[in-house]
Amino acid sequence: MNGQNCYEKKYIFERDDEGKKLNDLLSSVGISLDSRKTGLLLDYSELIFKWNMKSGLVSKNDAGSIMERHIFESLLLSKTCCLSEDIRLLDMGAGAGLPGIPLKIWNDKIELTLIESNRKKALFLEYAADTLGLGSVKIFSDRIEDLGGDQKMIDKFDVVTARALAPLVQLLEWAKPFLNKNGKCVFPKGSRLIEEIEDVDMQEWKVSAEDQSKYLSSESGKEKFLHVAICVLTNT
Repeated sequence: MNGQNCYEKKYIFERDDEGKKLNDLLSSVGISLDSRKTGLLLDYSELIFKWNMKSGLVSKNDAGSIMERHIFESLLLSKTCCLSEDIRLLDMGAGAGLPGIPLKIWNDKIELTLIESNRKKALFLEYAADTLGLGSVKIFSDRIEDLGGDQKMIDKFDVVTARALAPLVQLLEWAKPFLNKNGKCVFPKGSRLIEEIEDVDMQEWKVSAEDQSKYLSSESGKEKFLHVAICVLTNT
């Protein structure tokens, strides 16, 4: 049996099981979604699963935990400030569309822009946005640095986010030109956040952190960490 067939046999997307898993996870943290939005999240999770072999959207080791490792952790950002509003949200280095697409499904008033320089992944984002019927989603297959000098992108966004992309100081450098006057950066990070904050220029940025580790399951016995860095420019 070749590697691909073994992989496909090991991980089978069971929609009913994934639906129950999603409902249990959301209920445990007090996030409420109607049946339409829950269905869209299941559709999205299944798309990631099906495209992952050819596009490398997430780690192969995560193929059996897309819902809890990626969808759920993205939705946890909804518990932070400023995301429940009618906002323009930019997701840098979006990859499979995480966290931007789950947040767009949760709050369909969000005007979502995704940047992903990898063409295969950008094609997936275009397909997913169209298939899910999300509307008001823009996708750019460009380098973040290049778009940072584009007049159509400068000062346009209320919130800039990114997941598993780069150290905090680098994320802030990339995000700065995109933020509007009252804009915020919201970055999910792991256990090294405090160390990363030490590298940030505190004369330029005000940084606060929320610990969301309590929402994560530790069934494997290994402690998990999820912190959210919320950053604003000090001159705003």
